[in-house]
Amino acid sequence: MKINLTKSNLYFFSIIYILINFFLPEMTKAGLDDLFKSQKSSNCNFQNSKFIGLNMFGSVTDERFCFNGNKFIQYSNLFPNGNFGGTLNKRVRGNNYADRNKIFEYKYDGDYLHLYKCTADTNFIGDKCFGPVTRTLRAATDYIAYRNNGEIVMWDKGDREGGINLMIQSINLNPEKTKEQKDFQATTYSQAAYALMDIKNYQRAIKFSNTALSLSNRTYIQARNHGIIALSQYFSDKDSDKFCRTAGKAARLSNFEESKGWFLGTNFYKKKCL
Repeated sequence: MKINLTKSNLYFFSIIYILINFFLPEMTKAGLDDLFKSQKSSNCNFQNSKFIGLNMFGSVTDERFCFNGNKFIQYSNLFPNGNFGGTLNKRVRGNNYADRNKIFEYKYDGDYLHLYKCTADTNFIGDKCFGPVTRTLRAATDYIAYRNNGEIVMWDKGDREGGINLMIQSINLNPEKTKEQKDFQATTYSQAAYALMDIKNYQRAIKFSNTALSLSNRTYIQARNHGIIALSQYFSDKDSDKFCRTAGKAARLSNFEESKGWFLGTNFYKKKCL
């Protein structure tokens, strides 16, 4: 069969060729050899990655991320063997038609992977951004990702039990090796304890708060969890004296300041205990 290519046809196919090459993902630009070397030089993979993807609503996804130098590989159930995710600290244009004139940049700090987006149209100004910039948490270390998801489920969606389960997943994953990790763990226990108290699981709330107290001596953690214990005890046994002893610790630590962990209500406490 003879194909007759007119000038208009040639022009059309030339435009298609240019567009395809312009919008190819950065994976192609980086080269398959780079992807192969990254996979070989790192023991990280879909099964053992500690870095979990988060969607635009903050929920945990099936994505896993592995980092090698300034590049990262992205895994998922759809791509269990990995797909080139992107290059860190490098401004690039969007891969799809809608984002072709937008600038994106990934930033990684060890626990968080953020995606920055310049929302202004940059068609004729190179990689400079003169418009508003948005930041999206794209992925995080596993225990951070699950707590982030738990906070959204627990407080924004009002599903206390679902959020508590996600908090417990975070608790089980946190290695608690550094002071920062222990403080993070204490805050996770605190949030779960407050939610447990809210659904009237008072004994478990007290247990979680006592664990938080043992993990961190930060004023906010200490004051807040003494408050949770005081209120949970009072709701359990209506013992005002016990409530006032424990709530008094929260009051002295926080000086009735919410920023320091106080939440019981100053008038309620003073009326009951002073």
